[in-house]
Amino acid sequence: LRFQGQYFDGETGLHYNRFRYYDPVVGRFVHQDPIGLFGGENFYLYGVNPIEWIDPAGLSTHRNRMDRVAGKSPDHQTHHKVPQDIFNKRPILNCIDRHALENLINLPKKTGQFGGKKGKWFGKSTHNTNHNDYSDAILSAIDREIASSGGCPKQLSKRVNEMQDFLHKELKKGTPIMKSEGSTFKLWDDLLKKGGF
Repeated sequence: LRFQGQYFDGETGLHYNRFRYYDPVVGRFVHQDPIGLFGGENFYLYGVNPIEWIDPAGLSTHRNRMDRVAGKSPDHQTHHKVPQDIFNKRPILNCIDRHALENLINLPKKTGQFGGKKGKWFGKSTHNTNHNDYSDAILSAIDREIASSGGCPKQLSKRVNEMQDFLHKELKKGTPIMKSEGSTFKLWDDLLKKGGF
């Protein structure tokens, strides 16, 4: 099985990706990823799941990922638990996939209108405009985590994942993220601190 962008080397029996050899028998690269931790925690990995993680046209979006697992939900918006702009403000977070399903949840566009959608991928907090206080509180918590992790991407990644789980529970309950519904920086900052972040 050869993946996109690979060439077969008949002499070695390996697949070649411009500068790295891939062994399809073990499902790993033979050499470490030259970009280090920016490629993820496993230096020899092709993809988390190269059978399912394909995007030949390069058009996959976070919404497409969510639609595949949760089904289409036009009355909801896909929300990034750790907002996208935080990844832009803190480049150390680039070792984490901002569009990973662990960072996404579908939230209703209108207050209290869930459209019968329940389950793992749906929350009750309304999402139809920006949420600056929520984002600022998350950024503050991320900064605390960066300081306490000593800049170690592996430790930081673990803590951000735990934070995403915590945020997921709050968003499922319906804790407001929009100012018009009572969201404040203090509300989210206190919740995050109480949650250990």
